[in-house]
Amino acid sequence: MQSLSFSRTWLLCLASFLPVAGSVRNSEACGPWFPDSLFQAAYSAIKTPVPIFEVELESIELDVSLPGRLVVPAKMPSSRIQRARQVNEGPKSPYKEHEYLDRLSSEDLLENKEGCRDLLLSSPSELAREMGELAEILARRPMAANAFEAIADRTLLDDYEKIRRVMYGLEKNPEIQAQIDARGWPQGLPDEFIDYLDGAAAFREKDYEKAIGHFEKLLARPQEVRLYRSTLASYMIGRCRLAQGDPDMGKSISHFRRVLTLREEGCFDNFRVGWDALKCVADYTSKFEGNPGLAVRYYFAHARTGDEFSRNSLSELVKKMDVKIAAKDPFLRRIRTACLFEGPQHVSYWSPDQLSMDEKQETWLSAMEEAEVYDFDACRLAWLSYQVGEFERAERWLNRAREYDEVGHWVQAKLDLQQGRTSQARRALEEVRPSFEAKLDHPLSQPRTEQWSYVRQEGALDFRNSQYWGDLGMVRLAEDDVVGALDAFVKSGYWYEVAYVAEQLLSRDELLRWVLDHCPDDPYFVPHRERTIHARLRYLTARRLARDHYFKNARDLMPDELVPIFDRYVEGYRVLLDSSREDGERIEKGWEAAQIHRKLGMEYFGTELGPDWFCLGKGNFSSRSYAEVRSGESAVERFDPDFSDHFRNPLAEENRDECRNLRWSQSEPVEGNLPATRAERWRLEHYGKLPYVSRFHYRSVAQDLAWEVVRLMPQDDDEAARILAIAGSWTHTRTPRTADFFYKQLVNRNRNTALGSQADIMRWFPDVDWDFNPWELTGSEKPKGWSWWY
Repeated sequence: MQSLSFSRTWLLCLASFLPVAGSVRNSEACGPWFPDSLFQAAYSAIKTPVPIFEVELESIELDVSLPGRLVVPAKMPSSRIQRARQVNEGPKSPYKEHEYLDRLSSEDLLENKEGCRDLLLSSPSELAREMGELAEILARRPMAANAFEAIADRTLLDDYEKIRRVMYGLEKNPEIQAQIDARGWPQGLPDEFIDYLDGAAAFREKDYEKAIGHFEKLLARPQEVRLYRSTLASYMIGRCRLAQGDPDMGKSISHFRRVLTLREEGCFDNFRVGWDALKCVADYTSKFEGNPGLAVRYYFAHARTGDEFSRNSLSELVKKMDVKIAAKDPFLRRIRTACLFEGPQHVSYWSPDQLSMDEKQETWLSAMEEAEVYDFDACRLAWLSYQVGEFERAERWLNRAREYDEVGHWVQAKLDLQQGRTSQARRALEEVRPSFEAKLDHPLSQPRTEQWSYVRQEGALDFRNSQYWGDLGMVRLAEDDVVGALDAFVKSGYWYEVAYVAEQLLSRDELLRWVLDHCPDDPYFVPHRERTIHARLRYLTARRLARDHYFKNARDLMPDELVPIFDRYVEGYRVLLDSSREDGERIEKGWEAAQIHRKLGMEYFGTELGPDWFCLGKGNFSSRSYAEVRSGESAVERFDPDFSDHFRNPLAEENRDECRNLRWSQSEPVEGNLPATRAERWRLEHYGKLPYVSRFHYRSVAQDLAWEVVRLMPQDDDEAARILAIAGSWTHTRTPRTADFFYKQLVNRNRNTALGSQADIMRWFPDVDWDFNPWELTGSEKPKGWSWWY
């Protein structure tokens, strides 16, 4: 493999802004995170697909039946992966802990308003589940004979909730605490609830024998009157035995097993202690029965519920097992392979020359090569081999797989890219596209805004999906499927790549057609992290079309808040170029358009990437040109005299030949990524052209408009002198040659005006107040989401 260079982006931090006099504004720290970029990062095309331990566990099926009618969840609700899933699936419930319960009245619970009891029984709050259970029992009683009985039920619910809040430590109430100490439970409470409260109060007082007595009393009742508290009572007896000292679990294990038996007999387990009992059984099976294989299966089942302790126990136990024993058991070897993917993944500085494997990985891969494994195992072992830099071994494992799964195709694509087989890599990635599209069950949402160094489990799912679509976009671009590349990059969330394709590779018609077909009209002026990639792409397209004078299409895609002033600009622009209009009208409207172009040029005409860098704080920062990154050539700041017949740049004629030559100079490309094809270079040269290749290019365009206005005015005119002084200062620090032209025109054409005379004496522009406010033209206000950071 050829040597590759690495390009890195950094966080730029600026000093905080101080409050501006006359305005109410909090000072705020400035400086964006520069997002990840596929094109600027070395080796991005061949980086290993990021593994996710929890997702690997989800792909494994348990090969035994669990006691207690427990069913392994299809998805892991682990908090570490749940946060990533919520990006794609949204939160499972709008309520947190017992917040929902706080909104409900006792009448709501008894009437099961909007199915509230089901929501309470599935709540993460134990108090909420208790209230749901009690309300369900009271609702099953015969209908209250009179209003007094109905009031008694509501009072019972309220009194029970007050007691349990104190016992759970959610509130402090001396009066209720005294009632608990005296065992003064509410009248009308079911017997099993009373027995359980007696035991729970004794447990809190660490009187374990008395607590056990109350729980045994509950379990001695007929089953039909103890359906709700039996599993919990048996589990609490086991906890009491452990608290009394039971290091070998000889006294407690029978009670934990009994929890599972009670579940099989039909007792409810709304507190989900069956899973905790299963973990205790797994501990006992592993430590005292010498059956690690069964213990691993129980730990695995419990880990799928999201329990981190079982997850850690599973990993530790599997890694301690004899390698040969694990290799012979299909279930154990899948778990063992998954455990080797555990831990944060270092992705920002991934380099094939720096990969290595530890002793455990080497031992396992060597042992598995002696075993007869195919398909699922072979694909995962190929992935593991690729991750540690054993590329030839990875290819051997893939050759052993009779069928590839999602991972197998992805690893095969990476190996093909290393060997320059782009077409084969694309076929491999396209093969698994349906499975990744199935994960896009939400409106394509956020652009990637993070920089990734280590990918941890909570962000790995998001990163993995982005990585796949980014890989697909890169190979499509390498195959000259530019429209397909845009689609993949949008799904990946890599915004820089989306902007590069949209601004510099697609024709106007291709871009407009794709945006109209795929991008809904999402609001743009919302908090930055809530802004969808669709909204950003529509706005980018609007600015590109406006730069090319396709004003009608641009207006349709422009954020609604910007349309009124944009209409005013278009009107002024057209009047200026309409020679059939009166000169006075052309001057007035044209100067208004020129000022709008200068004041809101970034908002209406700025490029998302270079040279204006709208995406980086509305032009507050700049970065390396993406055309330069892709082509290995650097664009020199210049202007193009042939860009448009509408503009007569004052320097175009005298510098025409020079301008033609100052186009590109050699630059070092980012090695290790797929290079730009001939077709891509052609598109770079012909699409998305600008009249000026310079930062804040729209300021120079605004000067051109101002010059058109001045050409319509007589010499020695005070207003013409004022326009020259104002417009000349728009770029005097960036393009001094253009500023010098305006200065000379101010002196030569308007020497007899006050400003012209003063400029002649100063040998530069005199200070002129310019307080143009475009928002006043239409009586509109700046959008609420308007800020320097876009």
